Amino acid sequence: MTETNHGYVGYMLTVNPDFWGSLPVDVRDELEAIIQEVSVWVNEESVNINLAGREKIVASGRTEVTELTDAGAGCLAANHAPCMGNVLRQYRR
Repeated sequence: MTETNHGYVGYMLTVNPDFWGSLPVDVRDELEAIIQEVSVWVNEESVNINLAGREKIVASGRTEVTELTDAGAGCLAANHAPCMGNVLRQYRR
Protein backbone atom coordinates (compact mmCIF):
# COMPACT_ATOMS: atom_id res chain seq x y z
CA MET A 1 0.00 0.00 0.00
CA THR A 2 1.35 3.44 -0.85
CA GLU A 3 0.76 6.11 1.77
CA THR A 4 -0.03 9.33 -0.06
CA ASN A 5 -1.21 11.54 2.82
CA HIS A 6 -3.97 13.10 0.81
CA GLY A 7 -7.68 12.96 1.23
CA TYR A 8 -10.79 14.95 1.85
CA VAL A 9 -12.64 15.47 5.09
CA GLY A 10 -15.78 17.39 4.38
CA TYR A 11 -19.03 18.33 5.90
CA MET A 12 -21.48 21.09 5.26
CA LEU A 13 -23.41 23.28 7.63
CA THR A 14 -26.44 24.94 6.10
CA VAL A 15 -28.55 27.64 7.67
CA ASN A 16 -31.46 29.58 6.27
CA PRO A 17 -30.05 33.07 5.59
CA ASP A 18 -33.16 34.80 6.91
CA PHE A 19 -32.98 32.82 10.14
CA TRP A 20 -29.23 33.45 10.49
CA GLY A 21 -29.74 37.17 9.92
CA SER A 22 -32.49 37.26 12.53
CA LEU A 23 -30.16 36.02 15.26
CA PRO A 24 -28.56 38.60 17.54
CA VAL A 25 -24.95 39.39 16.62
CA ASP A 26 -23.61 37.97 19.89
CA VAL A 27 -25.39 34.66 19.23
CA ARG A 28 -24.03 34.48 15.68
CA ASP A 29 -20.54 35.27 16.94
CA GLU A 30 -20.75 32.48 19.52
CA LEU A 31 -22.08 30.01 16.96
CA GLU A 32 -19.30 30.94 14.53
CA ALA A 33 -16.72 30.34 17.28
CA ILE A 34 -18.27 26.95 18.00
CA ILE A 35 -18.24 26.07 14.29
CA GLN A 36 -14.56 26.97 14.10
CA GLU A 37 -13.78 24.90 17.21
CA VAL A 38 -15.66 21.90 15.85
CA SER A 39 -13.91 22.22 12.48
CA VAL A 40 -10.51 22.04 14.17
CA TRP A 41 -11.64 19.04 16.25
CA VAL A 42 -12.99 17.20 13.19
CA ASN A 43 -9.72 17.65 11.32
CA GLU A 44 -7.66 16.53 14.34
CA GLU A 45 -9.90 13.51 14.85
CA SER A 46 -9.50 12.58 11.20
CA VAL A 47 -5.72 12.52 11.67
CA ASN A 48 -6.09 10.34 14.79
CA ILE A 49 -8.41 7.89 13.04
CA ASN A 50 -6.06 7.62 10.07
CA LEU A 51 -3.02 7.05 12.31
CA ALA A 52 -4.85 4.35 14.27
CA GLY A 53 -5.88 2.64 11.03
CA ARG A 54 -2.33 2.81 9.70
CA GLU A 55 -1.00 1.26 12.92
CA LYS A 56 -3.46 -1.63 12.59
CA ILE A 57 -2.44 -2.22 8.98
CA VAL A 58 1.25 -2.25 9.86
CA ALA A 59 0.70 -4.41 12.96
CA SER A 60 -1.15 -7.02 10.92
CA GLY A 61 2.08 -7.79 9.10
CA ARG A 62 0.09 -8.58 5.97
CA THR A 63 0.61 -5.29 4.16
CA GLU A 64 3.76 -3.38 3.34
CA VAL A 65 3.28 0.37 3.67
CA THR A 66 5.37 2.40 1.24
CA GLU A 67 5.82 6.13 1.66
CA LEU A 68 6.03 8.32 -1.41
CA THR A 69 9.36 9.83 -2.32
CA ASP A 70 9.48 13.60 -2.83
CA ALA A 71 9.42 12.96 -6.58
CA GLY A 72 6.40 10.67 -6.23
CA ALA A 73 4.57 13.22 -4.09
CA GLY A 74 5.27 15.92 -6.67
CA CYS A 75 3.95 13.71 -9.44
CA LEU A 76 0.81 12.91 -7.45
CA ALA A 77 0.19 16.59 -6.73
CA ALA A 78 0.72 17.60 -10.36
CA ASN A 79 -1.64 14.93 -11.65
CA HIS A 80 -4.19 15.24 -8.87
CA ALA A 81 -4.66 19.02 -9.12
CA PRO A 82 -6.52 19.01 -12.46
CA CYS A 83 -8.84 16.28 -11.21
CA MET A 84 -9.62 18.16 -7.99
CA GLY A 85 -10.22 21.34 -9.98
CA ASN A 86 -12.89 19.52 -11.98
CA VAL A 87 -14.51 18.17 -8.84
CA LEU A 88 -14.56 21.58 -7.16
CA ARG A 89 -16.05 23.24 -10.24
CA GLN A 90 -18.78 20.60 -10.29
CA TYR A 91 -19.80 21.35 -6.70
CA ARG A 92 -19.55 25.14 -6.94
CA ARG A 93 -22.43 25.44 -9.39
